[in-house]
Amino acid sequence: MKKRIVAIALTAAVAVSLAGCGGSSSGSSSSANTGSASAGSTGTSTASVASTSGSAAGGKTIKLSMIVKTNDEHFMRVKAGADGYCKEHPNVSVDYMAPTSQTSYDEQNNAIETALSTDDYDGYVFAPIQADSCATLCQNATKPIVAVDTDFQSDKKLSFIGTGNENATKEGAKVAVEKVKKSGVDKPTAAVITGTQGDPTHDARLKGYKEGVEEAGGEVVDVQYTDMSPDQAALAMEGLMQKYPDGIDIVFSTADVFAMAASKVISDADSEAFNKTLQCGFDGTNASTNAIKAGTMQMDIAQNGYDMGYKAVEAVVNAINGQKIEEFIDSGYTIVDPDSVDDYIQKLKDMGSYQES
Repeated sequence: MKKRIVAIALTAAVAVSLAGCGGSSSGSSSSANTGSASAGSTGTSTASVASTSGSAAGGKTIKLSMIVKTNDEHFMRVKAGADGYCKEHPNVSVDYMAPTSQTSYDEQNNAIETALSTDDYDGYVFAPIQADSCATLCQNATKPIVAVDTDFQSDKKLSFIGTGNENATKEGAKVAVEKVKKSGVDKPTAAVITGTQGDPTHDARLKGYKEGVEEAGGEVVDVQYTDMSPDQAALAMEGLMQKYPDGIDIVFSTADVFAMAASKVISDADSEAFNKTLQCGFDGTNASTNAIKAGTMQMDIAQNGYDMGYKAVEAVVNAINGQKIEEFIDSGYTIVDPDSVDDYIQKLKDMGSYQES
């Protein structure tokens, strides 16, 4: 019971992982840009320094609406990227809005509907909580729209800017397997702790993990579903330890909240077999980064939220200018491990998005 309570408490500390969960099934590795984010549920990104790369649309004033899922760590990085673009392009501004929570469906839908009904905006960036509702609201839109972080299907949406989930986990899995092989294990075993079965984002990450492990010469021996609950992730980890008393070489998670819950279970158990397990999360939160720095986690696949925000605004502006934009723009990922964690922390500090534990 104590372990389950601890796992529940982890939800509040690292809930960012569940918020930034949309994505595509392909992608590429990248490092984060720098910038700064401001707190609050609404705000306007405007230029505060001279443009460093010219002005968009030859000086034409452009105003965009960006409506995301929530004001958490991940989306503050997305906002920082939007801010960064506006600083480089003084004629572009972005009105930013996030609902009270990621379950505030009506609040976000009302905000999207209001933004689409006004003539104030030249284009839109949406990260929908409910993809189908967003698509319905956009069906009569006449101005450029892109999706960021979380995709939705609509003929009005020009592009999706986000993480290529399947490719990111596939490449991350290969790195993890090779790390374990260097310790003398010929065919590493792996388990995956994931979200809800049928969720396209977590299914893509699961598929990538499986493919990467197999291609690198390992074997996925178990998959545990959590219904998006850190508490269930802790129970899943307890079950894995009972089922495989001799240990598992790698435990992958499709979100950092699951990884942190599993890591806590392993630490509390102090099992000789599982103390050697390589633990890999997905998201790049402060919590997972600090865990790698402390040595309680060994690896994380970090989304590049700053790049998402920057590239999303850039894509809408390009569309307004009459340029053709790609249907999917990969914001990349960063593999964080003990060798790269200090550089990653410095990048987070540079964008004002790092907190020590």
